[in-house]
Amino acid sequence: MMTDIKMPGMSGIELFKQIKENWPKCRVIFLTGYRNFDSLYEISGHKDVRFLLKSEADSVLVAAVGEAFEEINKMILSESQQMEERSEIEKAQMILRNNAVKGWMKRTPAAVIKQKKLDRLQIPIEVDSPLFIFLLHIDHFDKNIDFEEEIHREKLLCEPIKEFLPPRFSFYLYYDTNGYYLLYLQPNKFIENSLSARKWKSLYNNLAGAMEYVQEKNLMLSSLSVSFVI
Repeated sequence: MMTDIKMPGMSGIELFKQIKENWPKCRVIFLTGYRNFDSLYEISGHKDVRFLLKSEADSVLVAAVGEAFEEINKMILSESQQMEERSEIEKAQMILRNNAVKGWMKRTPAAVIKQKKLDRLQIPIEVDSPLFIFLLHIDHFDKNIDFEEEIHREKLLCEPIKEFLPPRFSFYLYYDTNGYYLLYLQPNKFIENSLSARKWKSLYNNLAGAMEYVQEKNLMLSSLSVSFVI
């Protein structure tokens, strides 16, 4: 955006503050006269700002606009590369987590999982504490989706679980095969007197109700028909 400093109603400085509040990545070019430099002190440290004298030739103005567009294009490219890198990291983490949980389920001596490993893999489960395991199945499962689509589908499944799961619970969703997932659900804090059968029944009822909302939200927003065995 190109603007003057002195304007009726709203100064260029005030306009700049509103622009950065609503469009923080916008580049701003100020046109100013020799006598206006003192008023620019409070915004002179912003890297997205350029200052040009009104007496500059048109070619200088055009060059400044071109530089601003070039900066924006570089920023978009950089953000795109960062997104790709994050996506690759997410894939690797997903594979590592699934392999770790698969070994945990098999309970083989070489695959024993320690708490430090779960913490390192960002699996929010306490190994030595009891938990619920729900079997989740995607109805009309498509076996031909690629790994990218599999990651996307897992995100779609996790979002409503995060939304409707009681805050006292942590969860981890593990993909097994052929549209079947295991949903690990664990209370965050254990109180010695709260582990009675009656208390667990109450927790179970809370989870069962939350999963009904999860089913409805998945069907409504992503057209995923999901069944639970609980």
